Amino acid sequence: MRQLYALHQNIEKLVVQLINLYQSGRIEQAHDGFKEVEVKSEEFLNLLTRFEGKLTYAL
Repeated sequence: MRQLYALHQNIEKLVVQLINLYQSGRIEQAHDGFKEVEVKSEEFLNLLTRFEGKLTYAL
């Protein structure tokens, strides 16, 4: 769970940075940053899948 929480915080921080870039007119950089959000989101989903498997196994 700590890993999920840490990754969630990381994604949130990255999104705030992208919003700031966008609002300051650096739109292309903000759009480019969404690639990193996608990578982090995949990591998040992979962690959720692992935890789901562990919970299913434990039941």
